[in-house]
Amino acid sequence: MVRELLNFPLTSESDCGFRPKQSDEAGDCLRFAWRSTVAAVAFDEDGNPHTESVSTINFVDLKFFSRDEAVFLRVDNPGKSVKMLMNELGRIAGYGFSIQPIVFGDSTTPPFFDKFDQIRLVGLKLINVVFDRHVVGRVELASKEGIDLKAIWETTGKTYVVDTAVYEVTAQMIKGQLSFSKGGLVKVTDRLAPQFLGFFEGAIEDIAESR
Repeated sequence: MVRELLNFPLTSESDCGFRPKQSDEAGDCLRFAWRSTVAAVAFDEDGNPHTESVSTINFVDLKFFSRDEAVFLRVDNPGKSVKMLMNELGRIAGYGFSIQPIVFGDSTTPPFFDKFDQIRLVGLKLINVVFDRHVVGRVELASKEGIDLKAIWETTGKTYVVDTAVYEVTAQMIKGQLSFSKGGLVKVTDRLAPQFLGFFEGAIEDIAESR
């Protein structure tokens, strides 16, 4: 598939495209770029403001890697939306193309967690919390000492959605934060990024087998 994507580069006649990206990482690294316009305010010689459309080029870096028959896609530093990227992947791949997110929950602890020297939940945001049939709300928790949700709140029978979970982690004597959001965004402290990516991709086989 990667070879096919490279047949569609960004040109003067296209709105988006792919090109290879140099990287020391194993796997296929690409850069997806697309055109967009933004409104900017300019002033004429008399100081009167007017709006002009300015053409810009945006990009995100991608990595494809395989484990057994599964192909995984990592998007680095995505913006608010990757809709154009997904649309273009679907257009090029053709009929039958689909992407499924990797989902973690209370019963599916990320398999790479045990790779950290220390990890504790320090921030949690819950949404759509159903307290009873007439009351729905949000719950936000924070603690420097770590949060044990079941110890402070009876979750049995409660309906809720985890919007964001923030962990304080230590790996190879480097401390930082790792967060997961409901929308699929994973944030990691810059210094921890190499260790996290290594742990994550090393655990992909376990993730693929459990799907």
